[in-house]
Amino acid sequence: MDRIAAVAAALLLFGGTCRAQQGERPPSSRVDAEGIPEETKVALADFVLAGQRELASAEFGLKPPEPAQFWFRIRTPKRSDAIFPGPMIYTAGSAALTLYAHSPAEVLNGGGAFDPCFSVLDAVAETGWATRIQSFWHVPAAVRFGLDRYFSQRLLEVLQKEAERDKRAPRWPGSATPRKGSLESLPPGHPLIEDRDRVVELLERFEKQPKGRAELLRILTFCSDNQIQGRKVLEFLTKLLAPVLSDEPKSLLPEVTFATREPWPGPGKNPLAMRMNGIGGDASPTRIALRLAYGEQRTTPTEFEEWHAGGAPTLLLHSPQAGVGWTLTGVEVCCRRTAGEKDDAADRLIWIVLLDESFHELFRWPFLQTAIPLDKAAWVKLPISSPPELPPAFWYLALDAGDPGPGAKLEICVRPGAAGEHCFRSIPNRKVSGLAKAVDYAVYVDSSGRAVEQGMTPAIILETLKRWCRPQ
Repeated sequence: MDRIAAVAAALLLFGGTCRAQQGERPPSSRVDAEGIPEETKVALADFVLAGQRELASAEFGLKPPEPAQFWFRIRTPKRSDAIFPGPMIYTAGSAALTLYAHSPAEVLNGGGAFDPCFSVLDAVAETGWATRIQSFWHVPAAVRFGLDRYFSQRLLEVLQKEAERDKRAPRWPGSATPRKGSLESLPPGHPLIEDRDRVVELLERFEKQPKGRAELLRILTFCSDNQIQGRKVLEFLTKLLAPVLSDEPKSLLPEVTFATREPWPGPGKNPLAMRMNGIGGDASPTRIALRLAYGEQRTTPTEFEEWHAGGAPTLLLHSPQAGVGWTLTGVEVCCRRTAGEKDDAADRLIWIVLLDESFHELFRWPFLQTAIPLDKAAWVKLPISSPPELPPAFWYLALDAGDPGPGAKLEICVRPGAAGEHCFRSIPNRKVSGLAKAVDYAVYVDSSGRAVEQGMTPAIILETLKRWCRPQ
């Protein structure tokens, strides 16, 4: 693998047709994949490097990541694994794109649930504008994906023209073709795709303004050079795109409707955490692990609601004030499913969705519906891969589910005697529905953090949190 990285580092950016100038240090890409010939790995790295070089050209003006920073991984989990084939982009000091597929051929030739070509180009674009932004993952996902696709569509046009002009130019080493409307493993018409496409359309309209693209690049470069916090990037972009928002709501994203059963007044004399039960966890010399839930902690709840009908089960949560670097490490939910005439759960999805306090989606992690036990309810652990840092205050967790198919059912357990006015149904990124009655979903939320203050060890922080969030 080190040899592949070394070969990638030495690759010339346009198919090896010209040598790097004396003293020039070309970018590189590490390619990590099993079952793919070495020459194909080199071709994949060459394709990535060509994209990085184009984004750094005068036409785009973005900054590529540092040498050897982009890590491209292809994984082929077993059919029994809960992880759903699809891409994951994560940038935090380094950049990585992981494509989960049933086989290497699915990545190279397409045919799976996601588009490998645009997945790679979106990741290349993201490393060009987001790598140096602090907590860039706090930019709402629709805006982040909108910027990615705005640049990657133009990047694809440039690479295709270069490939037509020069047969030695880098190109995708397989038969997969780009799908313009694709986004990860989401179906067409999904709200996140609609929101992403709205952002792309706004950027395209703004580009037609005098010096439109130059102004967009100036703002993104300013955010990168000054390490602006991700939450501020949305502010800057909204102000920048004001000319094309003049005849519409002054927001890049749809306004969210809040109609919970009991309006949330914000933190006060009775903070949200005091309504939570079942806090637990442990502490190592360096990390704190927390487990939170609403409602009564009955081992096996016996009441059920349809999971996918009426919106996604959603919880309002708060990052602990003590400790730093809190991340969502997993969710455990009590649930069950029944099969229809055909059990095709291996082709259907559930998602864990993380949203900020304004109910803008930040990240979602897909899982196969086969992760849910058939017929008999049980507790299911859904682990989070490569989790980004949680928002510093309030945030939402939604358990989104696709249609289970004809005759099939997905059911989530609920606890009796609920008092959880902050557990409700929602359409992530769009709407929080009103409740006819309180509901406590049988869900545990696991997070992890660390201690940095003098005298505040992980064990002390954990005991402090237990006292603050005592059962009621």
